[in-house]
Amino acid sequence: MSILTFDEVSYQHILHKITGEFREGVITTLVGPSGAGKSTTLKHINGLISPDRGEICFRGEPLEQMNLLDVRKRIGMAFQSAPMIPGTVYDNINLPKSIFGESLPREEAERLLQQ
Repeated sequence: MSILTFDEVSYQHILHKITGEFREGVITTLVGPSGAGKSTTLKHINGLISPDRGEICFRGEPLEQMNLLDVRKRIGMAFQSAPMIPGTVYDNINLPKSIFGESLPREEAERLLQQ
């Protein structure tokens, strides 16, 4: 089953009529040289940028009609270079929770660090 579909997505001079799907339960890899649009494609998936043309759907619903906070709770994104934010190690581990007004219990943070 398709979890994410691209239908003729274009963005500036980087993406040109990209069409395809990401299937649930399948690992998909984007491969290409520097400047090919891999990071731009990922930014579209998470709603960080919007296409100039075309449509992206998550579970059949157009991404542009969805609440971006809900989308970001369900679609994670890990950048190749993960900069530390100012503060403690706990502050960095707690960052995803803090974005949504929650907090990670310290015991859970310690357990994660042990893993």
